[in-house]
Amino acid sequence: MNKNSLHKIYFIGLIFLFQGKAFPGEEKLGDSPDGSRHPAVHKIKLMDHDSSIIHLYDQPLLPFSTEMTCGACHDYQKIRSGWHFNAGSAKNDGRNSQPWIYANPNTLIQIPLNYRNWDGSFAPEEIGMSVFEFTQIFNRHHPGGSVGEQEKFWDKNNIFRWNVSGKVEVNCLICHDVDPANDRSQYARQLKKQNFRWATASTSSFANIYGSAKDMPDHYDIYYGLAPDESKSIPPGIEYDEKMFNEKDEVFFDVRRNIPNENCYFCHSTMVVDKERSEFWQHGEDIHLKRGMNCVDCHRNGLDHQMVRGYPNEYIDINSPELYAFSCAGCHFPNKNDQNISHNNHGQIPQHKGLPPIHFEKLSCTACHSGEIPQNKSLLVKTSMAHALGTHGINKADSTLPHIMTPVFQKDDNGKISPVNMVWPSFWGWKNGENISPMKKDSYESIVKNVLSELPFKKNGSWPVIEENQISDILT
Repeated sequence: MNKNSLHKIYFIGLIFLFQGKAFPGEEKLGDSPDGSRHPAVHKIKLMDHDSSIIHLYDQPLLPFSTEMTCGACHDYQKIRSGWHFNAGSAKNDGRNSQPWIYANPNTLIQIPLNYRNWDGSFAPEEIGMSVFEFTQIFNRHHPGGSVGEQEKFWDKNNIFRWNVSGKVEVNCLICHDVDPANDRSQYARQLKKQNFRWATASTSSFANIYGSAKDMPDHYDIYYGLAPDESKSIPPGIEYDEKMFNEKDEVFFDVRRNIPNENCYFCHSTMVVDKERSEFWQHGEDIHLKRGMNCVDCHRNGLDHQMVRGYPNEYIDINSPELYAFSCAGCHFPNKNDQNISHNNHGQIPQHKGLPPIHFEKLSCTACHSGEIPQNKSLLVKTSMAHALGTHGINKADSTLPHIMTPVFQKDDNGKISPVNMVWPSFWGWKNGENISPMKKDSYESIVKNVLSELPFKKNGSWPVIEENQISDILT
């Protein structure tokens, strides 16, 4: 081979390398809209994690990668910096929101966890929970990215398991796929099997996942598989529906920029436990949604996926005046503030006739207009994130842990009374003066289970009845 031929090969290779890529400072094809409100048709080639086009005859056949498949036309790195995906790496953790809650009645635990620096919750490592374990338990209602994708957060003790399971990329489909056959509960099922690399593909209507990375040895390699006599367990793998591939090896994704409410509901559903309203139809829906609005009408975002959260001072916190219009006051009192209004879809202007002005000084809008009407006692509430709603094999009992109470009222950052949900933490810990720090799970789990081994635990997943002497036995 002469030198010129070699240069031609290099040149052709560079052409393929830069196809679909954007140079620094340039927008990718899918990130530069032309003004049409008609949704783009996504007939695209599937790309695996090695950035190779997937063909049905490939051996081994690999799951598609959202970073490589969607990232061919969209700036994946910019997207993954968004609010849903940046826990653990965000410079600004934002105001408090719902934490993850690790609950186990067998060890008398319900403790709020978070990778953000929020008051009232603990970092998973404080209870001895690795990123790998956290991902396996909680990513069922998380759109990927975050600590499950970035190796700098991974525990070195789990590095072989990460090599087997793969990382958890941003799951674009969990929000944007409007195919009615998209099965988001499959995502949770695959995470339990530690099939992280395969989880996103499992939700799509044209893929079937089999096997379990959890059953594979640490040295398992997805390219070479297992020795014939090494294991009777089935390695993780994928089957594609060949009817969904056209002659160009393209697959149609029914995805939308404007996300329907049902997709949001998978992670953001709530169910209030009220004996007076035992039927599902007796519980109301948000008034905005009942009037035909979508979640994303207010909770908007750009390519960076920094979602508009809509709280009163958000426009001040991030120095973005146009966000005022997406708060309660900005929408319903558009002339009250001199901020620039970015749209003309204002809501009705309430009169509040006869209401003493002190209410507006002391109460937030949501104190009256959001959540449950206060009763003599607060009620239990179940949420998607806390109770794995919408997934297979969960305990559907009303009193299953964690126990979250609603409505509870407290002063917000503006000094106004606002409604919140509350969980009362229960955990084993070390007391140092007035401070109590959580104990690592490995330090108490076997002891607690041994002492409580004869205890009849409730099938409803709630707290067992225990005696003080049993607590003493555990502590000693």
